[in-house]
Amino acid sequence: MVTVFDAAGNLLWVNAAVERLLGWQRSDWDGLHGTELVHPDDLALGMELLSSARATGTGVKEPVVYRLGHRDGSWVDLECIASAVELEGGQVLLVVTSRPANEIRPSTAIFDEAAARVSSMFDDATIGMAQVALDGSVLRANNAFAELVGSEPEQLVGHLPPEIVALALEDDGRSFRDQQVTIEHLDGTVRHARVSQSLVRDHRGAPMYNALQAVDVTDLVVAERELRHRSTHDPLTGLANRAVLDRIFDSDELRGTTALIYLDLDRFKPVNDAFGHAAGDEVLCSIAVRLRRQVREVDVVVRLGGDEFVIVCGDVDRDDALSLADRLVSVCADPIEVDQATIHVEASAGVAFTNGAGLGDLLRRADTALYRAKIRGASVMVADDESAPGGS
Repeated sequence: MVTVFDAAGNLLWVNAAVERLLGWQRSDWDGLHGTELVHPDDLALGMELLSSARATGTGVKEPVVYRLGHRDGSWVDLECIASAVELEGGQVLLVVTSRPANEIRPSTAIFDEAAARVSSMFDDATIGMAQVALDGSVLRANNAFAELVGSEPEQLVGHLPPEIVALALEDDGRSFRDQQVTIEHLDGTVRHARVSQSLVRDHRGAPMYNALQAVDVTDLVVAERELRHRSTHDPLTGLANRAVLDRIFDSDELRGTTALIYLDLDRFKPVNDAFGHAAGDEVLCSIAVRLRRQVREVDVVVRLGGDEFVIVCGDVDRDDALSLADRLVSVCADPIEVDQATIHVEASAGVAFTNGAGLGDLLRRADTALYRAKIRGASVMVADDESAPGGS
């Protein structure tokens, strides 16, 4: 509420807030003196306010609480500040701004309430948050941050995973950094987090502490790895797929003489017909395990599709490659137990060698050798001598 008095204390004007605060119409106060509005016990205070405002020539900036009469007969506590305004000609007016005292709270209470809200937001945030001293020790951490490393917030004070400490202590002249880190959880698992670090400075620009925010992106990282794995591996057997085969021959991964063993299962269709496709899938998975166990760690076993497999052996001589092909055909012939049934399959394999031929040419030669093997009978391996080193 705003009221304007002359130097003698006569009311000259009041705004419409008088109706809301005190129930009076503005016209009800026409011609009143300031002393007629104030509670008798506060009259001396009101007179002092007017006198002080006149004496200082600028007004009273410190708030004063006094009571004004409400139209319903009650008294309302108001806090006011008086300002002196000098008009042209030297006339001085006193402008008094008032508001209900019950709306006024000490600044410390306001600060404490705001601090409590901020503290609650910090503690309950779903994003991990921590304040880290310039020496790398934790000043404070919230629940989400503690959960990320498998600890309690109070246990993190003074301690922090070394990966995050390294980020907080990194001094590259930047005030903000963001990167992904790997954290070893206390339960032994590995967590992945996206951590952002902001350097907090005081009003003079001096560094105070680092504010860290950490988001657990473990599920995202695992999902991305799974997608990458699916793009390069057969979903049934877990073997590499054709994309890996193409990548190998498009890159410089192969060294020396390369052998490509093209292996195909014989009598596999009757397995699906007699035992069902689920049993057939189990047979393929068993064959995949057996093939992986026979090859070197550097060799690649690929499922082309159906019951066809390709094994790529880099930097290998002819005899070792033929010996491996013979072992692969042999292990495929071992009985396979599926749902208390014993299943027998056999395999044929063709081998082709190259010192630089492309994948398409190598597959064609190996497929030709495989066809020769099938003509001669199951479990018989025939090498493609035309593509063997030193062949004619």
